[in-house]
Amino acid sequence: MPSIMHVKASSLRKILLKFGPTNYFEYFIVIRFMQVQLRYQNETHDFQFPSGASVSSLMEVIARQFSIPPENQKIICKGKPLSAPFDPLVNGSKILLMASSILPQKVASPASATNRNSYPQSINSSIREDIFKMAPPNGVTKSHPFQSSILPNEPLHVVDEKGKVVDMFFESDALFFRCDEYTERIFFAEIRGYIQQDHPHQIGYFSLGLQIPNKNKWVYFVPSQYKNLVSSIIRK
Repeated sequence: MPSIMHVKASSLRKILLKFGPTNYFEYFIVIRFMQVQLRYQNETHDFQFPSGASVSSLMEVIARQFSIPPENQKIICKGKPLSAPFDPLVNGSKILLMASSILPQKVASPASATNRNSYPQSINSSIREDIFKMAPPNGVTKSHPFQSSILPNEPLHVVDEKGKVVDMFFESDALFFRCDEYTERIFFAEIRGYIQQDHPHQIGYFSLGLQIPNKNKWVYFVPSQYKNLVSSIIRK
């Protein structure tokens, strides 16, 4: 049997004749892929993704093949940057990658050092100890022991300061929270300080505290495999 991943549309008739019409639906689903062309360092690379794949899938491939961390990737399509991980990829896209495998050294200005590093103590005082110490409720995203450099295609399911399971999205310039009762968008530029605390009795989860104008925002049971990635996104 030929490799299904590389079956061309022109070969579909031969497949049906050989394996029978009962397998038509199976092959029709399997061969539905889209092509993306990536230009990097004067070289062209062709990639194949399942239909419906998002920008995060491309970022994961770039990180794996070129050893470029997601926070150091600049992906350009039709002159515009693709920075929202949940945006869909488009079949036939021609993409330019501008990046370096070496992370630049950031030097914090006095103002940014004050904004980012002086607030964690005040954030820590507003944590909900009852939620912080309880067992993970049903519905939160499962954790695993390996750090991830790519956000998942689906939103993270975490717990808010009311003890309710909510969806947490990462947009290009903001964090977005959604549940049946409310939606909330927090722009990264508004975050004056943040802190991450591992749950004391629940290995695999941490809580994220954010200091934003007029209040502190805590979310609980964030899977620990995204701890480093979340930190780098907020700092950026």
